[in-house]
Amino acid sequence: MSETTPKISPEEHIDAEVKEATAGDAAAEHPAIEEKESAACADKPSTAADVESEAVIGDCAGTSGAPAEPEEVGEGAGTPAPEPSMAWHRFLTGFYLYLAAAYHLLQGVWMFRGGQYFAAEIRDRVYEGLPGMRMLDWGLALAAAVAALLCIAAAIQLRRRRSAGPKLLRAAYLLLIAGQLAFAAGRYFIAGLTPLSVATVGPLLYYLALLLVNGSYYRRRRSAFARRS
Repeated sequence: MSETTPKISPEEHIDAEVKEATAGDAAAEHPAIEEKESAACADKPSTAADVESEAVIGDCAGTSGAPAEPEEVGEGAGTPAPEPSMAWHRFLTGFYLYLAAAYHLLQGVWMFRGGQYFAAEIRDRVYEGLPGMRMLDWGLALAAAVAALLCIAAAIQLRRRRSAGPKLLRAAYLLLIAGQLAFAAGRYFIAGLTPLSVATVGPLLYYLALLLVNGSYYRRRRSAFARRS
């Protein structure tokens, strides 16, 4: 018994050829599609619009395509520097400068009256034998009185945070230092007394220390005072 070959109609034969051609075309086009997708993944967008429009970046890289978050800034970055302490300023303006003004005013009155000679008889003898000592004592008394007024004015201006405050305080101490130097030199030239006595060197060093300390203190706090007098 001989085998018979199944008969294929012309229509079935045409359909088979069309299916084979379609499958071949798809197989030929599939590598091109993969190649295009790879090229799209390789191209990185250069602008913010490209990031929004080309969602394929996130699909290819496995991420959402969102821009990286900025790094966190440390806690100390951007924090303003702490304001310097004003405790010494409050002590000066609330107590010390008024006490110093009272002391210098009393010192001026005491020097003017010759209280440094402890007795009126000694004072009169000194002034009779050395007339220049009277003018020297009165000059120091006047410097002390003016320094007292400067201390009060400085306290008021410093309390109001005016730039004239530190200047007035510096002027008071410069006047006191100049008065002590002139008094020491005058005592030497008029009476032959040594200028290196405790009565002259002690106050001179004290006023110089206050001048340097307060000057440095208010220079570091210059921004806390207004530029008007």
